[in-house]
Amino acid sequence: MARLLRATLMPLAQLGLVVALIGIWAWGSVSGWLDDFSFGSPWDTGAQLSAWLQDGTLLEGAVATLQVLLIGWAIGMAVGVVVGTVLGLSSFANRVAGPYLAFFNGMPRLILYPFLAIWLGFDLTSKVTMVAMVISVPVILTVSSGFREVDADLLANVRLLGAGMPQTIRDVYGPSLAIWVVSTARVTLGYAFQAAIAAEFVGASVGLGYLTVLGQERLDVNQIWAALVAVVIIAWALDGLVSAADRRLLRWMPARG
Repeated sequence: MARLLRATLMPLAQLGLVVALIGIWAWGSVSGWLDDFSFGSPWDTGAQLSAWLQDGTLLEGAVATLQVLLIGWAIGMAVGVVVGTVLGLSSFANRVAGPYLAFFNGMPRLILYPFLAIWLGFDLTSKVTMVAMVISVPVILTVSSGFREVDADLLANVRLLGAGMPQTIRDVYGPSLAIWVVSTARVTLGYAFQAAIAAEFVGASVGLGYLTVLGQERLDVNQIWAALVAVVIIAWALDGLVSAADRRLLRWMPARG
C-alpha cells in the first residue's frame, strides 16, 4: 500500500511543480511583473501551439525533426557498435584510435556542422550526418570499454571448452553487447535530439529548431516558447518509450542498484 501511495504521489508532485511554475508565469504576466515582450504569456503560447496544430505546422516540424533524429541515431548507433566492436577485440586498433576518440569526445562536435553544411548542403544529409557524428563517439567508447570489461575467467572457461572466436562473440560478447547498447540508448537518443534541433538552427526551412529560429527572427517569444514546449513533450515521450524498452529488454537481469 505504501509503495502504491509513493508511486501515485510522485507523478502528482511532479505535475504540481509544472502547474505551479505555469501559475507563477501567468501571474507575472497579468500583474505586469513579467514583461510580455520578453517573457511572453502562457495563453499566447497556447494560442500559438493551437494555431500550429490547426494549420499543420507543428506536425510538419515534428515529423521533419524526428526524421533527422531517428535516421541519424540509427546510423550513429550502427557505426558506434561496429567500430566499438573492432576496437574492443583489437588492443592494437584501440591504442591507435584511442587518442583521436578522446579528442573527439571532448570536442563539442556541433561546431562541425558549418563544415557539413558547406560540404553536403542544408538538406537532410548534413543534418543526419551531424546527429550520427554526435552519438557515434560515445557509443564507440562504451562498446569498446565494455568488451574489455567482460569477465576474464568466463572467457577462459569458454575457450577451455573449445569455443573459437565466432562462438565467443555469439555466446559471450553478443549478450554483453546487447546490454551495453540498450543501456546507452537513452543517453544517446537525448544527444541525438539535441543535435537534430541544433542542426535546424542553420539553413533549415522546416523542423522544430527552425520554428525556434523563426520566433527569434520575428522577436516573438511566444513562438519560441511554443516550439520549446513541443520539443519538451516529444523528448519526454521518447525518453519514456526508451525507458520502457530498456526495462523490457533487460528484465531478465538482476535488479540494479
